[in-house]
Amino acid sequence: MIQPHIEKRANYLDIEERLSKQDAILIELKSIIENHIRDEKELTPVIKELVKTWEAAHWLINLVKWVGIIAGAFIAFIALLKGTKP
Repeated sequence: MIQPHIEKRANYLDIEERLSKQDAILIELKSIIENHIRDEKELTPVIKELVKTWEAAHWLINLVKWVGIIAGAFIAFIALLKGTKP
């Protein structure tokens, strides 16, 4: 008759508990990664639209900046022509 294998290491239960905890952590990590990938796929169109909006706003900001520079130069030129009155 064959006897069942009996573990004779002293820390056998500790190792089994640690491995079980690690398995649970890995399963949880896998679900977190799967949720992250799913959320990323849902956000991709939104991010593309956000980039397009940013590019349009960047063009508008540059236009306003150039108008401000030209207006500032024009006002400085007018002030130079008028001079200062004591």
